[in-house]
Amino acid sequence: MKIFYTLLTGLTLFALPSYAEPLQIETMKQTLVFDVEIADTQEERRIGLMNRESLPNNGGMLFIFEEVIFAQFWMKDTKIPLDILYIGEDGIIK
Repeated sequence: MKIFYTLLTGLTLFALPSYAEPLQIETMKQTLVFDVEIADTQEERRIGLMNRESLPNNGGMLFIFEEVIFAQFWMKDTKIPLDILYIGEDGIIK
């Protein structure tokens, strides 16, 4: 399963949605933990982070696909700065 993860940082902190899940990323120096919303349906992936005014620090959205694909994203109506990380089938950030 290929995973697409958007990481958003440096934003105003507010309460996490009840459906946020922890995502742990291991680096050579430290372990980073992010609270991500899961987008695993076509509709959730279509809406993504559109029209959000903010996200919590260390917050983001994890896009999960049923099969390996070449994913392209258009950040329509995205009002917040964001970074994109691609996580391969092997769990390594590409």
